[in-house]
Amino acid sequence: MRITQPLSYRLDLPQQYPNSDISAPLVLDSPHSGTAYPPDFAPAVDFGALRTAEDTWVDDLWGDAVDLGVPLIAAGFPRAYIDANRAPDEIDELLLDQPWPGPLNASSKVRLGKGLIWRMLDDGTPLYDRKLTVDEVRHRIDACWKPYHEALARVLDAAHARFGKVWHINCHSMPSVAGAYATDR
Repeated sequence: MRITQPLSYRLDLPQQYPNSDISAPLVLDSPHSGTAYPPDFAPAVDFGALRTAEDTWVDDLWGDAVDLGVPLIAAGFPRAYIDANRAPDEIDELLLDQPWPGPLNASSKVRLGKGLIWRMLDDGTPLYDRKLTVDEVRHRIDACWKPYHEALARVLDAAHARFGKVWHINCHSMPSVAGAYATDR
């Protein structure tokens, strides 16, 4: 059974869910498979360059797990728009046209320009030719990040309630040159 919310995520659940529940204490999520580029994105790079930030097809690679009773949630939005694997306070101040009104986490990913909202691609190419507004960032959090994490939490909680434990696999692919972009050695 597929559950879809615009911009946010696709949730694939076992056929009889919730009546028969899930068959194992396992939940899969693919936070970087999204390819639905929202019209408000307005990047300064071409579409081909944007696609290098995707983990395209990772959700398809794990898709058969649903037939075995394992839920899979996949982001609908691209990582270059907002990264579901970052905390909501990992906001890059260099990307904003005014100060962020809340706490900030200057993580190693933020310092690389790949915080919650990416400032640049892996090769250092800037994603924008402008600064983003606080409202734009809040919209991305509210429309994409929050619904994705709320759905993931519900499925994790359901698995935990049934089995008393749960394993969560965060599914990714890695480029053959990933070592060149490692944040810690």
